[in-house]
Amino acid sequence: MKRDPDQRFVGKIRNEVNTLLDRCSLLNKELEKIRKERQHAFGLFDAVGKVKQLEGVVNQILRPATLECLRKLTAGREFDRYWDCARGVLAWLCVLAVKPEWVDEVEKSGGECLEFQIETGLGLQILSARFQQTRVTLPSQRNGATDFPGEHVFGAPITGSSYNVLAEVDKLLLDIWRRVFPDDSRAKLSAKDEQTLDAVLEVRRVNKTHNHFLPFSPDQGTPLNDRQFVDLLLKKLPHLVIIRLKTPTGVCPLLAASEADLLATIISFLDIPSELSQTP
Repeated sequence: MKRDPDQRFVGKIRNEVNTLLDRCSLLNKELEKIRKERQHAFGLFDAVGKVKQLEGVVNQILRPATLECLRKLTAGREFDRYWDCARGVLAWLCVLAVKPEWVDEVEKSGGECLEFQIETGLGLQILSARFQQTRVTLPSQRNGATDFPGEHVFGAPITGSSYNVLAEVDKLLLDIWRRVFPDDSRAKLSAKDEQTLDAVLEVRRVNKTHNHFLPFSPDQGTPLNDRQFVDLLLKKLPHLVIIRLKTPTGVCPLLAASEADLLATIISFLDIPSELSQTP
């Protein structure tokens, strides 16, 4: 997969964050107020690289600024607009919070499947987004969720020890089709449909509008562990991103103390509207 130089993408992340904040002056003012109170010489974007732990930046800067901003608004269109802005900023900061050495390593790796040492759905979504150079997706309401693998992830098929490779590939293709085109209820894909599906995956990747990927674990009972299955799948969908999950054995690839700490921080942030609704 051809990628832009990573530093160019980091520049895009900065531009996206600045664009969001320019549109939401009240949130920007609260962020600036916190920066001055703490006598920081750097803004929100640069704080991630300085602190090297995203949860610290969110808990100490973005979360309190978002709370103060939203407290000044009543429920309605403006409240929703500012909440969407704050979530958008957080989503881009999540993509930024990946260690440069991980990016260097994954760029050098080849093969038909990527290998990520990560445990949480959120961490997986962040690494995939950084690799594919797009943003993560975070829900507007948490609704009890405790992990966030994203809107565009595909589920790995699970089979027994005996299965028909062609039948299982066709079944997975149909599952992917329904995720990409949820309003289309066809029961079988033609060869033309498969070409269309692959073309759409590629266009979405090039335009960086979706973070589509198919993760699987080697200890799952999935045919994705079967080379013949993967070869046939990629023959039909050569632009499908497949990620093999490996148990982490070293340092967390994210700019975070741990995946658990970052996940807890995101959960807390997404609870802000609920928290404010319960405030007298």
